[in-house]
Amino acid sequence: MGEVPERAGPEEPRPDVMRVLRHQRHAFLNDLQIISGWLQLRRPEKAQEYIETVKRKQAQLGELFGLANREMLVLLLEWTYGPERGEIDAAWQVESDLAEAGPELVSWVGRSLDQAAGQLGTSDGERRLEGRFSERPDAYVVRLDCPASGTRWEREFPRRQNGEA
Repeated sequence: MGEVPERAGPEEPRPDVMRVLRHQRHAFLNDLQIISGWLQLRRPEKAQEYIETVKRKQAQLGELFGLANREMLVLLLEWTYGPERGEIDAAWQVESDLAEAGPELVSWVGRSLDQAAGQLGTSDGERRLEGRFSERPDAYVVRLDCPASGTRWEREFPRRQNGEA
């Protein structure tokens, strides 16, 4: 009888992921409190409006979980749900899983998001950021928009082939 290979233990979650997930859980519990409050005030129409907002947030979270690139997933989760982001409304359109993206893509997105946060931090208006991740056969296309300022960051990144670094 053959030996059963030893199974690798589960990978430990990164501390930044755990912090973001704790914050996201806290935000969700706050959402439930708001819905409960509207219902206690006998304002079911307001509760229903807020439920739609929560559904949009959860759908956005589902969009992010379509990413196969773990570094990008962590970056966008932290950026979207991290407590330091305050009232910035981030919307992501994920049309590619970025599975073959190199580290330069994640680095560029991180730097661009920091620039956007700087702009939004000084804005008195809408604090919204929109991002789109798409692909062509040879490249990934990343676009970030700050509608309030009209600023756009856009760049293409070659896809890695056969495990290239």
